[in-house]
Order: sequence, then C-alpha cells, then structure tokens
Amino acid sequence: MSSEMLPPGMGRCEMTGQVVPEDELVLLNGKRVCAEGKAILLEQMKAGEAPGETERPSDIRRFGCMILDNIILGVPFLILNFAVVGVAAAGSTAGVDLTAGAIQLINSFVAVAYFTLMHGTRSQTLGKMAGKLKVVRMDGLPMDMTTAFIRALAYTGINLIPAILIFFSLSAIVTIGINGMIVIYAFVNAIMALVDRANQRTLHDRIAGTRVVTAG
Repeated sequence: MSSEMLPPGMGRCEMTGQVVPEDELVLLNGKRVCAEGKAILLEQMKAGEAPGETERPSDIRRFGCMILDNIILGVPFLILNFAVVGVAAAGSTAGVDLTAGAIQLINSFVAVAYFTLMHGTRSQTLGKMAGKLKVVRMDGLPMDMTTAFIRALAYTGINLIPAILIFFSLSAIVTIGINGMIVIYAFVNAIMALVDRANQRTLHDRIAGTRVVTAG
C-alpha cells in the first residue's frame, strides 16, 4: 500500500512498515519512524549498519585532524610561554611559576571555548574541516552548545587542573602526579576509540553522547 492510499492523518514507519498516526512519526537520520522503528534505527546506527550511514573515518585521518587542532591551539601559546617566562625568569622563581600557570590556564580556557564554539555552531573544528570530518549526536543530528561544551570539557577541560595548580604554586609533586593522570586519561581515550571498531567513540564521545563521521 502506498502512502497516498493511507487513511487521513496516518503515516507509515519506514523501518517497521507499520501504519500509525502522523503525530507518532519522527524524522531520524532522514527516515520517518515510529517509536519501535526509532529504537531499531538507533541500534543500527550505533552498530554502524544504518542505511545511508555516513562512512566512518579511519584512525589515521581522525588522529591527523586532532594533531592539526593541537598545533593551531598550542603553537601560539608555546611561543608566548617561552617569551613571557623568559622575561619573568629575570625576577623570581615564583614569578616564573605564576606566569607559566597563567598562560597554561588561559590556553586551557581557550581550548574549551574553541571546541565548544566550533562544534556547537559548525560540528567541525578547523582540523576537522581540513580532514572533512564532523561530530554529530548518536541520532545523527548536529550537536547543540550544551553537548559541545560537555564534550569539550571531557576532551580538554581536564588540562585546567595542572594549570590551576601551577598558577597557585602548589606542590610540584602534586602537579606531576596530576599530569601523569592526564596522560593515562588520554591513553584510555585513544584505546577506547581503537577498541570500538563500529563507531570509534572515545571516552569524551561517550560522555557527551556523540560520534565522529566523515563530512562528505
């Protein structure tokens, strides 16, 4: 039975074929589905099997985009850090710690803002634009600002911790320990993406409910 022959106010779910009231159908990943069809489609999307699903990026391609973003964010602050700390070194050690902590703190805030605004407005950072990748929610829709902020905090917000410790000149041992934990976090993040062959979702993707796909 074609859709034209359906009773007024009724529609057909494109996943189950069931005829249901139009107000029970929702558009998901380009398909009009009922509640049961939505559950089926979401499971297929999570497994990377949904019809018309955007191709998953390779690990190398995604890693390259990440490196480019890190260069864009890190190089200006690295240059600034060498310049400013060099001047501060003429004063006291406390001055060097305070300056280095302030620069790292600003760098961390800028990184969170960068990933939040770029993903929240375009679903892409500059690195992802170059690699033709984008970040979407699990249902395939673009992220909103809240989701983008949560993802940014989970991805790079953790770097605020050692920056704050350095800024307030707290124990170097504590700072080194926190930095070690961040390295472990980054390692676990990468391993999760490698293990999840279906969607390559990192820890920050899981926290935010997102995934990375090719943009075209």
